[in-house]
Amino acid sequence: MAYYEKDNKGELVPIKGGVETEAMAAIEKYDDEAIVREMTGGAAAEEFIYRYNIQTANGPHEVIGISTPGASQLANLVGNLEVLNDVRVDKDSDPDYIYAMLRVRNSERNTVLLGVGRACKYVVGRNNAPVHDRSDEHAFVKAISKAQRNGILHHVSEEVITRIINTWAKSGKQARINPPTMSTERKAAAPKQNAPGAPPVTQKQESTASQQSSTSDIAKQMEKLNTLRELVHNRFSYELKLDDSAITPVIEQRFGAGKNLSSMSEKQLNDCLAYIDEIIAKRDADDVAVQETGDNKPSTTQQAKVTQETPEGQAIALGFTTAAEQFAMRDKLFKILTGSAGLGMSPEQARKWVSGYNIVTTPGLTATACASKDTITTMINDAEQAAGALHGNSGEPGDQGQLI
Repeated sequence: MAYYEKDNKGELVPIKGGVETEAMAAIEKYDDEAIVREMTGGAAAEEFIYRYNIQTANGPHEVIGISTPGASQLANLVGNLEVLNDVRVDKDSDPDYIYAMLRVRNSERNTVLLGVGRACKYVVGRNNAPVHDRSDEHAFVKAISKAQRNGILHHVSEEVITRIINTWAKSGKQARINPPTMSTERKAAAPKQNAPGAPPVTQKQESTASQQSSTSDIAKQMEKLNTLRELVHNRFSYELKLDDSAITPVIEQRFGAGKNLSSMSEKQLNDCLAYIDEIIAKRDADDVAVQETGDNKPSTTQQAKVTQETPEGQAIALGFTTAAEQFAMRDKLFKILTGSAGLGMSPEQARKWVSGYNIVTTPGLTATACASKDTITTMINDAEQAAGALHGNSGEPGDQGQLI
């Protein structure tokens, strides 16, 4: 679970340092109770975030965590998240805890991330110690619910989570956890005067309109970001002919983002579109230069213009015509090395085999991404000869779906 705190403006932001054990234990225990209440009572909990105040050496510190119902609400707002049905449960490796692991898939971007959760097999007593003569009949459900919560949170960027939980805090969708009773504390507003004969107005009714407005704004922003991500991905794929493995280094190295487009802010996505426009403009200018010289190969000027900071530039510098050609040759080599009809190596064995060609690697790039076209060609020929000797030149290499 990710944890948050208030900044000097009163906004909730991710905690950068460590989180106090007492606060984590209190929030987890309250979430356990929320899971059981929802399961046994049939009503979804209204608290999407938990707030816990703790005394530290530097004074009071409030720690904020996202609840299991809050994670489910996040999934509804983000959309396209699916919990896959291959849940794994480990009841034996730990004498006191059950562990659950499941996968959550973003169907729009076809990314799958793991969620892991645990729950104590026994009722938890003072100091969070298991009471071994009292089994917790809900431990199984708790572990799976927490795994789902954590899997969902892995898919949503910190920027989006931060914006949403600040909205929840302002609309009262929270619980304040007070040690040691774990009771909730709600801030009551002074009741409004009603017109004669009018039904009383509750605090929940007063906040509904503003909450719906905030949620609508967030949903529109999410839709805008998803549209931008789809546009960026399509332009990388169809205009620059780059696959996901080639896109990742660009967004990591040039824009300082994570490994996929979902980690990028709106500004980063717009900067990325401008960057694509710049690359296409350079490419078009290079095409004119090639036509004028009558040479079908990239000229020295063309190679200089396509900067080596881009996958296209890296591929050209290594002797390939395009990044797509480089990818296809790397993919072919890996299929021969790891396919059942090829050499049948494990990915680790394949990487060791490749290392025998003394490729000079660059930090952040895999070995064959740094190999020249001539070297890749030599490796493919050597691997094909070895596979032919092993299988009598029969069959086609299998596909393990990775690159080395």
